[in-house]
Parts: sequence; C-alpha cells; structure tokens
Amino acid sequence: MTQDPTRLGVPTGWTFQQTVANLDVESNVAGIQTGKGIATGNIEFHYRNYGAPNAINIPNASGNNFDFGDRLDTGGNYGCMQVHNFGARQTIWAHNHFNAGNTVQIGIGNSALRSDVTDWTFSDNAGNYSHRRLCVFVSRAKIPQVLSMGVEAPRRAVVSLARDRVCVSYPAAVPKTLLAADRYAFADASIQIKDVARSASEPRDVLLTLAEPLAENTTNSLTVSLAPYTADKTLAVVAPPATLPAFLTRSNVSELRGYQLLNALEIKDSVCYSYPGADYLVDESRFNAGIRYDRVAYCMELQDTNHYQWVFAGMDTFCEDASKLGVPSVERQILHQCYVSNLTVYAGASDNDITVQTGSFPAGNIEFWPNNFAAGNDKGIPGADGSYYDFGDSMTATAPACGHGSMQVHNYLAQETILSMVAFGHSGNTAQFRTPGLGIGNNPNFTAKKDPDWTF
Repeated sequence: MTQDPTRLGVPTGWTFQQTVANLDVESNVAGIQTGKGIATGNIEFHYRNYGAPNAINIPNASGNNFDFGDRLDTGGNYGCMQVHNFGARQTIWAHNHFNAGNTVQIGIGNSALRSDVTDWTFSDNAGNYSHRRLCVFVSRAKIPQVLSMGVEAPRRAVVSLARDRVCVSYPAAVPKTLLAADRYAFADASIQIKDVARSASEPRDVLLTLAEPLAENTTNSLTVSLAPYTADKTLAVVAPPATLPAFLTRSNVSELRGYQLLNALEIKDSVCYSYPGADYLVDESRFNAGIRYDRVAYCMELQDTNHYQWVFAGMDTFCEDASKLGVPSVERQILHQCYVSNLTVYAGASDNDITVQTGSFPAGNIEFWPNNFAAGNDKGIPGADGSYYDFGDSMTATAPACGHGSMQVHNYLAQETILSMVAFGHSGNTAQFRTPGLGIGNNPNFTAKKDPDWTF
C-alpha cells in the first residue's frame, strides 16, 4: 500500500481504502479466521468521518451497516484504522474515534454490540480495557514459492536511464519460479542478461541486469516464458534517449542543474492510466526507490501543426516516495491535493505566445488523483470558483479510485492553471481507453463547459 513508513501508523492526514494481498492472521480470539496468504483482505485507514454505504464495492459488505466496506467522507475528524477479511465477512481489528479528545473505540473480531455495526464504530469502549497497545511491524515481502494458475502475465517493461537494466512489472508478487534467467530472452540474441532479481522495494517487479547497455532510442522484443502457468508474453523494451529535450537547457530553465529525470511519458491519443498505471518511457523509481530529493518539477511540452509550447514548474517536495510523484493511478495509490511551496515557472512557445505567468512565487497548489471530481472548492483555495472547474476542485472520494483523473499544477496566486492532464482514466470495471485532455495555461475556450483547467 505504501513504501513510506511515516504513513503506516494511525492516519493523521492520509487515507488508504483498498484491498491488500497475502494477509496473514494469527489470534487467540475465538471466531477470527486465521491463516497465511489470505487473498480477501482490505483496509480502511482514514482521519475524517465515514459512513455505512459500500463506496468501493467491497464484496459481501452491506451498504447499510458499518462493517468492512464503508464510505470515507471528506469532513469531520472521527477517524478509523481498520483491517478486515471481506471473504470471511469479518473485521480483524479496529481502532476508531481517535481524534479531538474523543473516547476511542477498539476491538478484535466483529463487534456484537449493535446489529448494524460490526467494525466497532460507536462502541466508545476503550475505558473497558486496562491495557491497550497497537504496534506496527514491517518486513521483507514473503513471496509465494509457486505461481497460482490464475496469475496474469507481466504488463510492461521499462528500461533504466543508464540502459543497463530492465524492469518487468507483474500485477502480483513474483514467485521464485519466475526469477530464473532462462525465463527471459531477447529476440536479438546479442542482448545478454547477466542477472535476474526481484526488486527490493516492489515485490511485483523483476529487475534484469544486462551484460551491456542497450543502444539508445532502440526498441527490442523480450519474451517471458510463463509455462506451465499461462501463455508466454512478449514485451516491447524501449531504450530511452540519452539526452533531454532540446528546450531543457540552463538558459531556458536556470534551476535545471541538480535535477535528474525521474519519469518521462509519451502521451498517446488514447490512454488508460488510472489502472494499472502509465506506460512510462522512463521510470527511475523502479530502479532507485530510495532516491532522496527536496525539489520536484513537472514539465509538459505540446506541439500541433501551428504551435509549439512548453512549461516547467518546480516546487519544494510534497511527498517522500518517488514512486508517487508521477501520473496518478490506483495501483500506486497516488492522491495529492495540497499547497506547494517556492513555486518557480519557466515557459516558452514557438511564436512567443507564452500562456502562463513565469517567475518565482511563494506558493502554488496541485490536484493529482485518478478519481472523478467536481467543481466545488472543498479546500477553500483562495480565488477559486466553486461553480467552475479551475484551480480549486473537489474529489468525489477520499481514496484513489478509477475515474476521470486529474494531474494539474496551479498558480492560485495568479488564478492560473500552469499545466493540466485530465481524462486519462476510466470509471468501469474494465480498462477503457479515452482521449486525454492536455493544456498549458488557462483554457481560453472554457465558457461553455466552465473548465479553465481543461477538465472537459
């Protein structure tokens, strides 16, 4: 759910509402289903109010009862930290009502105090216990030794900037049986694999170390042998260029020195990024999960038959996990709606028609989520209009979910969207490819749809 250890404890400003894999349960409480590798786990960690409706359609949950499938709301400070086994229709443990001096609610197993509550909501029972302790542990992932017959083939491969490693990404944790070198072969026999290992930070990734770097700007075919589990899979392996785009020079972007490229994405005509995620040309977070940084920058370039423009927006970091700085997706649990500090904006255009204010600004704000959203200014961003899709909008949920999608950087002090990518996700149960919306500066044709941020 996250590689950020500061977000594994009691939620004080973040939210996780999702299923979890390989749930292990041990308990001395009668009735709790114990076991290892349980496939039907889910968590609800939230610092605000919540309601009974089953907002993300957890199997077996009731839309009328407070149980293992609720709705996380955007207001209030009630709070919940709950681990469930939805397959057993069971709350494993719960810690609720922990803000604003409230009486804490805690429990192991399902609560029997009310017919409409099994997750200990409203129990106000902490005073019944003389000893109350909650611990959080972490360990290296315990990967199954065999692959289930229902596992999917790998989704994609991405090459490191040094072009000497390839990350093959699977939809689930990779067993040892897929870590053998003879499982992976390039169509070009001259490309030799020196080592195969599971990623230390992401158990769904396999890292291939090559004997020699790939030539830049080349595309190669990699076949993954998946017998006897499923059919073999052939992946395109694209080696990125060794240089940055021509406009990214220190004469155009004075603060460029000190930055290193983390993600690069060539946006296609039809995309579906909300799940399982963006098909990056460059994704260094796969190879260097422990990278440290204190500034983050987003750069967009757009060209049509008549006009070429680019923008670069730098800011102080707002997230310590490099894998959560890119295009918002459910898989990576990316959701950022916050102010940012020390915003710097650089821009250029082929006809010198620059559509954003450049310079240094004390603050800005970002709206990154895979979800649907509405025009209401829920965060009270100064200058935003609650009836327009602009630099202050509102999500329809508090946890990442598939939807319209927003990746926007704003200069609210100038009442301006700096860059925007929207409509890159889907709201159905299967992947739906859509034409994304892209823009630099405010949308000049926003009147009819009330979307100066390019939402529609």
